[in-house]
Amino acid sequence: METKEKYGRLTPIRKKDGGMGRNIWECRCDCGNTCYVRMSNLKSGHTKSCGCLRQDLKKSKFQDLTGQRFGKLTVLGVEHQKPGFPSLWKCQCDCGNITYQYGPNLKRGYVVSCGCYQKENGKRLYRQNLHYIGGTQLELVQSKKLWKTNKTGVKGVYQEKKTGKYIASITFQGHRQILGRFLYLEDAKDARAKAEEERDQKLHQLLAQVREEQK
Repeated sequence: METKEKYGRLTPIRKKDGGMGRNIWECRCDCGNTCYVRMSNLKSGHTKSCGCLRQDLKKSKFQDLTGQRFGKLTVLGVEHQKPGFPSLWKCQCDCGNITYQYGPNLKRGYVVSCGCYQKENGKRLYRQNLHYIGGTQLELVQSKKLWKTNKTGVKGVYQEKKTGKYIASITFQGHRQILGRFLYLEDAKDARAKAEEERDQKLHQLLAQVREEQK
């Protein structure tokens, strides 16, 4: 028998036999879905919807960058969006090129063009000790400083709260690459070290190219 009480978005419809004395109710959510929830979770506020509330909250935190400018880039629209991951945005550079960049890199100023800015200002940047090369800030590459949120002690390696797995990633030329999710920290650390070695080789090649252009 449906109750008159409502808990968040849920309205209890009928009591179900949960076994072992569990007071479980079939509930109708405002979105139209049904779900089964313990009465104790309803009363405590632990469960307020079938799950749609969590999704709506995630969507409400989404920041639309369409039309905004970051350096020489104008955001045309979102190209790819996946819960828990940075959104990938389609951008047009003042030079006419189209490039795809992640939101955090745009907002933090890590990327300001399709790459033409670095090319046009290569000589000036070279005289300034090449703080940037190929869209990568050398100081960030050389720095061993960890973000405050990093609890693993390894740069570029974080632990997922839900799964406990270790995520290894690396950012190069404005693009963040997920290297994988690993059960053990050592495996994630090895993946990061290998990626750093490959990145450094590419940086040396870019540096040699810029020096050659200065001759």
